[in-house]
Amino acid sequence: MVLPLARDAGLAVNDRDQMLVDPFLRSVSYQEIYGIGDAASPVEDPGVAHVRMSAFTAGIMGAHGADCLSAILTGSTPKPISFAYLAQAIALGQHHAIFFSLSPDDRSRPPYITGWLGSLVRAAAVNFVVKATLVQRRFPGLFMWLGKGRYEQAQRLSLSKEEYPSLPVHHLS
Repeated sequence: MVLPLARDAGLAVNDRDQMLVDPFLRSVSYQEIYGIGDAASPVEDPGVAHVRMSAFTAGIMGAHGADCLSAILTGSTPKPISFAYLAQAIALGQHHAIFFSLSPDDRSRPPYITGWLGSLVRAAAVNFVVKATLVQRRFPGLFMWLGKGRYEQAQRLSLSKEEYPSLPVHHLS
C-alpha cells in the first residue's frame, strides 16, 4: 500500500492509493502534478505488461518523468512512457528466491533459478538496478531501458484490431 497523500489531496487514485497518471506521468486529475514510482499507477499499460511495483519500475518512471519535464521546459513534445520487463525476481524468505526471464509479452520462461542460487541472482539484479539509478544521477541520460516503443506499438495494434477485427494478432517484440 501507498500512503494516502494523493487521495487526501483530492487526486484520482486506485484501490492501493496510487495516483492515477496518464502516459506522460501526469495526474489524470491535475495535469500539472506528476507521479512516479510506487506512488503512481498508469491508467494505460506502457506496452504489453501491467506495471508492477518494483525498484526497476520506479527507476524507469523517475527517468521518464524527468524526460517529460525536460521536454516541456524546452518546448518539445514529451513521449509516452514505454518499457519492457526483462526478468522477474521474487524473494521467498531470507535465503531463497526465484529468478526467471520474461518473454516480450511478459510471460515467464525457463530457466527458473531457485533456492539460494536464485537468491544470489536476485540480489545481483537488485544491486544492478540500484547502481544504475545512482549512475543516472551523475550521468543523466546514460541509462536506457528496453521496450521504449511498446506503447506506440500497442496503440497501433489496438487501432488495427478495431479497424480490421479479422486480421491475425501478432505479439509485440
